[in-house]
Amino acid sequence: MGLGAAGGGLRGLGVGRAPWCGAALLCCLACASHGLLDALTDAGLGVGFFIPMDPSRYFFEWRPLRTSPLGVTAFFSARGVAILANEAVYVVGPALLAAALTLSLRRLKDRSGDR
Repeated sequence: MGLGAAGGGLRGLGVGRAPWCGAALLCCLACASHGLLDALTDAGLGVGFFIPMDPSRYFFEWRPLRTSPLGVTAFFSARGVAILANEAVYVVGPALLAAALTLSLRRLKDRSGDR
C-alpha cells in the first residue's frame, strides 16, 4: 500500500505522470477499502486494522453487508442471489455513483479549461 500511496500522491501533485502512478493509486484504494468493507459484514472474527501493533479485531456498529455462503452451490442459491442484491445496493451502487460523479467533475474541469 505504501507504493500506491506514494505513486498516487506524486501523481496528484503533478510530479509523476507515468501510467503506473494511477495504477498504484487504484491498488492502494482497493487495499484500503477491503478492510473497511470487511468491517461492514455480519460474520467473522472482525478486522485487525492495527495488526501487528494491536491484536484487537473490529466491526463497525452498522453492518449491512451479509456474508456470502461458501461453496459454488450455496453461492448460486436463492440466499446467494439475495446477498448479491444486498451488495449491489451497499457496494456497487455507491461505487458507480462515485465513478459517475468523478467523470462528471473531470468533464466540467476539462470544459472550463478550454475557455
